Amino acid sequence: MLINFLVAPIINLSFIFCQNFPQMLLFRAALTIQNAFQMPAATALLADIIPRESRGRAIAAIGWQPVILSISVGMMASGFFRFPPNVIGSALSGYLFDLDIRLPWFLLAAAYALEFLICFFFIKEPEKPAD
Repeated sequence: MLINFLVAPIINLSFIFCQNFPQMLLFRAALTIQNAFQMPAATALLADIIPRESRGRAIAAIGWQPVILSISVGMMASGFFRFPPNVIGSALSGYLFDLDIRLPWFLLAAAYALEFLICFFFIKEPEKPAD
């Protein structure tokens, strides 16, 4: 997970420099690989940290169901704690794009760098998984 958060800013910033289809294809392949490791790692971390009796409610509140819903029926859903950031991000995205078309990618890279720092300094591997 730490390696993923470390390379994620580089992968996402590479989009800015794509100028042709092969470069875009390479970017999408790298992004797909990054996402393939990110979701299972985050889900496993949640399963290790959250006690079994409250795991269902916690996962629902955070909102991991978008992956399942988008794959199965093509609709997007979100948990309670993801809804406000999604709305704020959607509302601000047009303004950011108007200021500089690269700004959303810079913000995404900065967010991944912040996630790396948070994980590195604050999240420790539990000695034993939550029961």
